[in-house]
Parts: sequence; C-alpha cells; structure tokens
Amino acid sequence: MVFLFYAIDIAASATLAAIAALHLYWAAGGLWPARSARQLIDTVIGNPRRDKMPPAWITAIAGIALAGTALLPLAIAPVSWSLIYTLNLPLSVLGGSFGATFLAGLAFLARGIVGYLPFWRRLHPAEPFASLDVRLYSPLCLVLGLAFLLLDFVAVLVLATI
Repeated sequence: MVFLFYAIDIAASATLAAIAALHLYWAAGGLWPARSARQLIDTVIGNPRRDKMPPAWITAIAGIALAGTALLPLAIAPVSWSLIYTLNLPLSVLGGSFGATFLAGLAFLARGIVGYLPFWRRLHPAEPFASLDVRLYSPLCLVLGLAFLLLDFVAVLVLATI
C-alpha cells in the first residue's frame, strides 16, 4: 500500500512537472510539438478564431502554477511531514497542503469532465486539439484529479492514525 501511494505521488508530480516545463518552453517561444505558431494553436488550444498564442507572461504564469501544483503531492506525502516537524513549521502548513491538493484534484476533475461536454467541443473544434483532448488531455486531467483526491484522502487517513 505504501509503495502504491508513493508511486502515484511521484507519477502525478513528475507528470505535472513535465507539463509545467512544456508551458515554460512555450513561454520562451518554443513550438514543439508543432512546427509553426498556427500548428501549435491548433494542437494545444484548438480554437480556430485564435490567431496567436497567449502572451508569454501568461503562459509562464501557467507554467509556474503547474510547477507549484506538481509539488503538492510531495508536500502531503508522509515522508515530508518530518521536514515540517524538523523545521518547526506550524501544522497549518500541512493543512494548507491538504486543502490545496484537494482543490487541485477538483479542478483537474472539472477540466477532465468539461473536455467531453458539447459546449467545449464547439469552443475548441480545431484539429488536432479536438482529437487529442478526447484521447489525451481530458483523460489525463481525470486521472490527475483522481490521483490528487486519492493521495489527499489517504494522507489525511494516515495523519489521523498517528
């Protein structure tokens, strides 16, 4: 059980760290996985009315927010609790991490569900985004949401027993 907790914990954090790095790469002007700005818009935004990517500073903020979110599963892992104790930090730091992890889990679930709703499909019909959203982006958000909520629930249970 402990191994499974840490495997999910590390997988969720690593996945979000990679997505954060990709957003920072785009903020710096990178185009991968596309070859042009138009292809990138069609691949990651899917809105045919957009003629350019969001400003670099907005994309950088998204990357930084994703990087911070990638730390949440690590912060609620029982192995991190000793660090909080050693640094003599208030227990509210841990409580805040649980709350933030729970909210992030709900946000990922919401994004995952929205990806399958008709209004979203109408807003983002461009290919390859539309197909990638159904096959990759939305399922990934659902998995991340469930992982965050599961990790949060298990960590709270463990904390309640000590």
